[in-house]
Amino acid sequence: MNNRIREIIIRDHRITPVQAEIWITVVPEQQAPTTWMGGRLMGPKCHYATTVEVGYYMDRLVREVVNAPGLTRRVIIPEPSLWEPQTPFFYTGFVNLMQDQTHVAGPVLISHGLRALTLGDHAWRLNGRSFHVHGVRRTELAEPDARQLRAESVNTLVAPVLPTSRCASCLGWLIPPDWAYQELEPNGGLTKLVLDKDSSLGVRLRSGPPRLLPKWISFVASEESALENLRAVELPKLVLGSLPEPGTLPLPGVLGWIGS
Repeated sequence: MNNRIREIIIRDHRITPVQAEIWITVVPEQQAPTTWMGGRLMGPKCHYATTVEVGYYMDRLVREVVNAPGLTRRVIIPEPSLWEPQTPFFYTGFVNLMQDQTHVAGPVLISHGLRALTLGDHAWRLNGRSFHVHGVRRTELAEPDARQLRAESVNTLVAPVLPTSRCASCLGWLIPPDWAYQELEPNGGLTKLVLDKDSSLGVRLRSGPPRLLPKWISFVASEESALENLRAVELPKLVLGSLPEPGTLPLPGVLGWIGS
């Protein structure tokens, strides 16, 4: 049977200092009872540190993924090295697809950084520590620009889905997967933002606050000139505009800045 891998989904099921459990899903073009997947991760790797890499093979088939397409296996990593802007550890590997005990697709290379980004008390926390966004927008990323951004302590890169985006995460930048593309209110200037996977959902407000904000949002983003009009919004703010001068202390209730 001819078959191919249509999609690969990597989920951080559980991350603790003691152990990380990663779920890797392969969605094949055709799935039968004899369709099987396998592979492994290797790591940690880091562009700024010497590491000792270890192989971690995919474990048992995960059956807790209900109503989800594809095949899911888990990878267990003891004492994982977590991704942070200053030390962006990541793991690389591959997945294969088998059909009737015959290899039909792969290996497909994968890369993944382990991190836990949460929002609480009007502040983001990355792996349990305070995280203040210091980001820029880019449509492309040349090597000299990349070195300059890192020297300026930029930790977030808002970019289209480019070949550079995946390697940019390995170099130490948080890459928002969905930024200002899904219009929720075409005439109201309300746009959905996703900072990191599905852990931090917000909206961009282009003027004053709407009469009713969605209950699922955890922050709002707006240009600095509109902040005064958003005092009534009791949610943390992400400022869009020019980056503040180096050494500027974060403003109360402000999660960070995204500059141009």
